[in-house]
Amino acid sequence: MVKSQNLVPNKKELQLQAQNISKNVTAQNQSNAILQEANARLCEYTNLSRVATSSVLYSQFASKIKDLEKTIEMLKEENIVEIYDAPEHPSFLINEPNLLENMHNSVEFGAADHK
Repeated sequence: MVKSQNLVPNKKELQLQAQNISKNVTAQNQSNAILQEANARLCEYTNLSRVATSSVLYSQFASKIKDLEKTIEMLKEENIVEIYDAPEHPSFLINEPNLLENMHNSVEFGAADHK
C-alpha cells in the first residue's frame, strides 16, 4: 500500500516561514541590484588596474576600488539582502491574514486617519 504524502504545509509552518521573510522586499531588490552592479564594477576596475601602465591611472583605479569595496561592505553589513526566487516562500497574506480587511476598513471608514 502506498501512503500519500501531505504536500501542503500546515498554516503554522507557513506563518513561521512568513515571519522570517522581510517585509521590505522592494528595498532589498534595489540593494541587491546595487550590490551586483558594484561587484561588476569592482571586477572591471580591478582588471583595468592590472593592465594600467600609468601611475596616475593606477591610483585612480585604486581609489575607485576602495570606494566600491566600502559600498559593498556597507550593503552587506547594514542591509540584509535576501533573494526570494524559490516557490516555497509564502505570500504576505499568510503572515497578515486580515490585511485585505484592514485595507478595506481603512479606505471605507477612515481608520488610516487615526494612525
